[in-house]
Amino acid sequence: MFELLLSLVSTPFGIGGIVAVAAAVAAFLLLPVHGIRVAAALAVVAVTLAGAGYLDRLRTDLATSEAKVETLQARLDKAVADAAQLASTAQANAETAKNLAADIDRQAQAYEADAVQARSDADQISVARQAAEIAARACRSDVYRALNAGPLEATSEDAELAPSMKATLDALRAPAKRRSR
Repeated sequence: MFELLLSLVSTPFGIGGIVAVAAAVAAFLLLPVHGIRVAAALAVVAVTLAGAGYLDRLRTDLATSEAKVETLQARLDKAVADAAQLASTAQANAETAKNLAADIDRQAQAYEADAVQARSDADQISVARQAAEIAARACRSDVYRALNAGPLEATSEDAELAPSMKATLDALRAPAKRRSR
């Protein structure tokens, strides 16, 4: 009902209908005998104009709605295209991330192998250093010097030895006497 009243006020057909109703009322009131015939004709004209105004309003609303639908459809199509583009970008990013993860995994395995080799090398170096220290201590020992006919001297390590070992070392330090036969 509100749309009918709005169409009467907002369209030329509606305004014509209002004028026709006013003319029919005036004819009925001013012409008592012939006013009914004129009023009936003007009432038909008023109803026709009011209906035309209502239809015109419906057409205008329909055209506006169609324009809105087209705009919304265009926005929907753009949103679908954007979503498809984002999906393809996400797929490409996922593939890149997968390849990067595989590359990082390969590098980690290579680094792990290098670390194992480095630990092995470090162990070998440690064993070699220990062997060198043992050899250096052996070279400094009185037994080594005695076996290689080097002079035997008392060292600070002799204080830590048991008395029987001290006696043995003292005997080795004494000048060797050659027995002749």
